[in-house]
Amino acid sequence: MKKILLSVGSLAVIGALSYPGFGFLVEKGIRHQIEMMPKQYGMTVELKDFHRHWFSSDAKLFWHWDIPAHLKQNAQGQTITVSPQHFEKEINIQIAHGPIVFNKWQPFFGIGYAATTFNWPFKESKVEFAKDSTFPQINVRMGLDFLMHTHWNTEVPAFSLISSDNTANINWGGMVLKNNIATNLDKISGNMYLKSLAIKNPQMSADIANFSSSYDFSLNKVGLYIGNATIALDKFSLGNTLQFNDLKVNNDSAIADNLFSTEINLSLQSANINGTVLGPLSTKLQLSKINAAALYKVKKSFDQQQNASPNFRNKNLMTLVATIPELLKYGLQLNLQHFHLNLKNGVIDGKMQFTLPADEKSAAMLNIARMQTLSGTADFALGSTLVKDWLIDLVQKQLASQQQGNVTTVDLASIATARTSEKLASLVNDKVLIQKDEQYILHIKLQNGNITINDLAFNPAWLMI
Repeated sequence: MKKILLSVGSLAVIGALSYPGFGFLVEKGIRHQIEMMPKQYGMTVELKDFHRHWFSSDAKLFWHWDIPAHLKQNAQGQTITVSPQHFEKEINIQIAHGPIVFNKWQPFFGIGYAATTFNWPFKESKVEFAKDSTFPQINVRMGLDFLMHTHWNTEVPAFSLISSDNTANINWGGMVLKNNIATNLDKISGNMYLKSLAIKNPQMSADIANFSSSYDFSLNKVGLYIGNATIALDKFSLGNTLQFNDLKVNNDSAIADNLFSTEINLSLQSANINGTVLGPLSTKLQLSKINAAALYKVKKSFDQQQNASPNFRNKNLMTLVATIPELLKYGLQLNLQHFHLNLKNGVIDGKMQFTLPADEKSAAMLNIARMQTLSGTADFALGSTLVKDWLIDLVQKQLASQQQGNVTTVDLASIATARTSEKLASLVNDKVLIQKDEQYILHIKLQNGNITINDLAFNPAWLMI
């Protein structure tokens, strides 16, 4: 019994003595994470006033945001220069030392656990909002495990901002963001969920419902993050001009032999764009053989532009344009494996595959000889009513721009319909279009700079109506 008590007592003493050591490690880990954070958009974060105790520590974060001078349009449409602005905030952090954390947040096994709450600046200007407004805050929790990997849990609870004159409001349904980040930022994974967001004012309105995202990336030796990311969205609307319903996107990327490849799968149940209803839509696209090193240069250039002057941005744009041949010097493969779109008056189904061979010596932006090596095929099935309506609309617009005398809209529509029917009959008769059931079939082939449609050499006269 004495041996058991001695062992338990020894373990308890060792455990208690370990807490200050883990306090040192958690401070080191937090400082390292802050140093590794990207310094972009003029934002910087500093950790100061770190006071380490036996089982816990407290510190302060100093957040700085510098916005450089920039141009914008005022209410009268005039371009004005906005002076540089500086914002800063001091945030208190509470830290619990490991190896076992028991606190009001949640049980955690690791080096330590930190928490803080950001009260957003809206609260400091209540006069601008109605009394029944609720103000936003951000709750941040950070756990550091035994491998020095960081586990972030960020929550922005629901809030409602209502202008004092009741003409505008923002209703936020709540968001949760979870991230797992390796010590040197070489692995990042996590997920995010936004319940809802509704913005309304006299100029515009916007709604988002059930937006979620997940991601799992690792940093390749080239300097690019590769992996998988998904997005799901129940609803997005912007006034009466744009609406998406049930959008899903999945992206997988990889790098092999210094060549970048990506695959995108997209599906959309329905959309309304300026009154035009479409959907369902589904597509699968693959891009491969892109020069990964050149792609990293493009990414780096974009990062440098965040706080750059207009002069630098213009020069950087020219640099990006000059990078295009470098991006494609090992060739390019584009494979649209599947495309399906429902429109009000018909369906579009298709697939295509194009290949640009490698040309490592090419440095010209527009190398005509190289462009002629682009080859591939495309197969589409288009609803016959859809094609006819497109052509009638095109011809009617052409006639309207050329009309002379008292030609009515009804006359234009009648002439356009007659010409379109005649043209389609001619194309079917010449086998430029193959009609099957209620669809027109197109097999397009590009090789050695020549285009064939349904095995017939392309003739510009086909486009004349």
